[in-house]
Amino acid sequence: DTSYYYLKKHRREHVEKPLVIKKIFTDNLAVTVNYLLQILDYTANKSLEDKVRRSLDFLADMILKHESLFHYYSIPKKEWRAMSGLSDYAFLTKLFQQASVKYPSERYRQAASKILRISRREYYDAEKQIFIDRQLDTKDYEYLMEINAGFALGLMGESTNNTGKLENNVKPLIRYFSGLEELLEERLWDGNNWELLEHYATFLNSADGYLSAQTIQ
Repeated sequence: DTSYYYLKKHRREHVEKPLVIKKIFTDNLAVTVNYLLQILDYTANKSLEDKVRRSLDFLADMILKHESLFHYYSIPKKEWRAMSGLSDYAFLTKLFQQASVKYPSERYRQAASKILRISRREYYDAEKQIFIDRQLDTKDYEYLMEINAGFALGLMGESTNNTGKLENNVKPLIRYFSGLEELLEERLWDGNNWELLEHYATFLNSADGYLSAQTIQ
């Protein structure tokens, strides 16, 4: 309950403190830091940038020091726990692609490359040519659209100045979900499903990036 933190100090003393989950979830942190990276394009707030860099380094350490990724960090135990799922990989892929562009760091580039390598091995469906988790509902197209948009952005970063890689790795992802336009159009323009709008915006961003990369090359 975040309303607790808006209360003045004297008022906090008279209400019950909210439960604080002492875990840092990989997907939530990746999404948050990615938004903050975009905000840094419009502010020179050094304190914010320092926090973003520390968060990036925190995640990069986890990625580069372990064979697989983890879903959360236990603050009391001071250790990473639980194997990551598809969404963790997708959000981290997008994050470190963006981070390696903003900060020319070899560690960030290595982290992005490692995430993609594991993702291809664990989640890429060669027949559909998209990333899926077979343990989840493979017909949840809205979810898969956002997830694959994240991978598309990461793959575009890896395929810079390589038209062949761009065509082989990114085009199938964009093409697959472009084919779902009619299926999603009615729900999209209904205007009530804001989560779908967010998923679709992420996909449009990756599709626009792909088309722009083609134009440049």
